Amino acid sequence: MKTSLALFAFLTVSSEAFLQVTAQNTKNYLMTTSSKAQYTSGFYRVVIQDGTWSLSGCSHPSPVIIPPNPFCPLGTTGFIWRGDADRDGKRDDGSYWSIESVEKAKTIAPFLADKVLLRAAPPSTLRRPLGNFIDESIGIYYNVLAAPVREYPIARYTYIKEYGFNEERKHRDDYIPGAYTYSVPALVNPLLSLALKTEIFTAPESTAHRVGNEGFSLVGTRWSKGSMEMDPRILSRVSWRGININNTIAADTVQFSMFQAYPLTGDIVEPPRILYPTPDLPYELDSPLQSTLQIIPFAFVKGDRAVARLQWSRSLAATPIATDVSSRLFEWRVRFVDSYEGHAIYELPVGTLEALRLPKADFDLDGVDNFTEFAFTQDDGDDDSTTTEAFADDDRQPVMPQMEIDAVTGQAFMNVAKRLNVGSSVIYNIQYSRNGRKWTTISSRDRLFDIVENTETNLRVRTKATSPEILFMRAVAAPWK
Repeated sequence: MKTSLALFAFLTVSSEAFLQVTAQNTKNYLMTTSSKAQYTSGFYRVVIQDGTWSLSGCSHPSPVIIPPNPFCPLGTTGFIWRGDADRDGKRDDGSYWSIESVEKAKTIAPFLADKVLLRAAPPSTLRRPLGNFIDESIGIYYNVLAAPVREYPIARYTYIKEYGFNEERKHRDDYIPGAYTYSVPALVNPLLSLALKTEIFTAPESTAHRVGNEGFSLVGTRWSKGSMEMDPRILSRVSWRGININNTIAADTVQFSMFQAYPLTGDIVEPPRILYPTPDLPYELDSPLQSTLQIIPFAFVKGDRAVARLQWSRSLAATPIATDVSSRLFEWRVRFVDSYEGHAIYELPVGTLEALRLPKADFDLDGVDNFTEFAFTQDDGDDDSTTTEAFADDDRQPVMPQMEIDAVTGQAFMNVAKRLNVGSSVIYNIQYSRNGRKWTTISSRDRLFDIVENTETNLRVRTKATSPEILFMRAVAAPWK
């Protein structure tokens, strides 16, 4: 023990040395409601590197020396005697490469991953000392095209701990904000351990497992079946809480983007493709503390699905050589629906009085209110993909569903065809009455009726008994609240 302490010293670094330590604590979440997040994955990674190299744009590698030429102006300047030159996971020992620049390690010894250990950390579930670093060191002879050739050892060690679906608690308990100290072998004497200190700073979190914490949440939005709903014809605002001065500084960044999603599941299409606000590029907010943004009208169409992503990123120096590059990713599914609000703005004639656009108003004076006509027809003046509106008579009233009797069983039933792509913007129900005055809404626990089908496109009910004493049935619809 005494010998170990004597050989452990805190590192002092020359201003000329290239030595970097980056610590990255990353967590990814999927919002299932506006205020609940599902942890999907995450990782903690620390990279310790002393020295650096960069490759030119030439084709690599070569088994022999290649002099400068029009296709490779530098030629193969370096010989890799050990390591992975292009970081593709394959060793490149014994090959020649066109190396543009190189700087050797000056402090940390390479190829000694077993001597790299986490020595100290905040109180957590991590055991100490902790090793298992991956050796990504590299040895280069440079410049093989011009004498004298010199050896350039470069030390690089990486540790990564990954966390899977629903392992947020374990991730949180392992890595918490605070200082982390690593020991590394000294270049001058590998028996001497030098101490490297880095730090994880406080960052935005979800609401899960965080008593008293204001976790990330979305506000002022409509949700149904795990998706945020918005009408693409209307200027929509997305607001959030949880990214604030308690966990974010001005140097942090927040980016927003919306990805193409599969129509049925709402999951991101692979390979991922950004559709909004600019194709294939995320949008960086003016300030990381900004908490509202607008989705402009007609960037999408009714029936589209997307996945919205808000990505918080940090690059904050903990020491002159150590940087916290943690990140948080919050995603949520978005469904673009047909709402009465959008219908009234864009499908009633220009110049229509606001009073006549109201859901209970009767714009065409046919005795049926605007919302009922919207709910029980399929007219879509701005979308040719939907079906043609059906009318019952010259008064252009919608064809309302009617009660029918099954000729075989004698059961009463009603089918309601729902308007396409309305999501939860229209709530459909079927009611029954014995006298035409008192109406009862049919529910899943109704003693007289079974709800045979209740899907995105159809609602169907049927009486449990034959020859029911039901005189009246009607379909009703109400707007989202």
